[in-house]
Amino acid sequence: NYPLVKPFAHDIGISNLTSSRKFIDLGYCMRISVEVFNYGNLTEPLNITIYANGTEIGKTQVTLTQRTPTTVNVTCAFYCFMRGNYTISASVDAVPGETDLSDNNLTDGWLVITKVGDLGGGVPPQFYNWDGEVDGKDLALFLMLYKGYQPPPPPCPL
Repeated sequence: NYPLVKPFAHDIGISNLTSSRKFIDLGYCMRISVEVFNYGNLTEPLNITIYANGTEIGKTQVTLTQRTPTTVNVTCAFYCFMRGNYTISASVDAVPGETDLSDNNLTDGWLVITKVGDLGGGVPPQFYNWDGEVDGKDLALFLMLYKGYQPPPPPCPL
């Protein structure tokens, strides 16, 4: 809660991780935002890497000025993934002289890779019960989302 009280000369960390979507079609790209903070009193160059279930999906380099939060948007591609649930995480490489590495990694979010429009299936329609079809069951689930229904969390990633 008090990021400016850290006394370190070299210290960076990830404070937030958000994705632009929760569902994406296989083979598409999306934006994932990472908020990083330079707690130190020096300008630091660093690498940010985004992962889906531990597999690298995006990487970028930025330079952070002292005592400043920065939100970095990373475009991530999902070309070689199978349909299913994925946990999204991010990491930043330690900067030279950094001793506090506890906030250099953050796992915060999930993503479902599916066929466009295939939100689920079954009778009655259920989210994440993918049937490989885009039909009236998916329309019913979409209408639930449109009306403000919050779907249950996805099943645990494999």
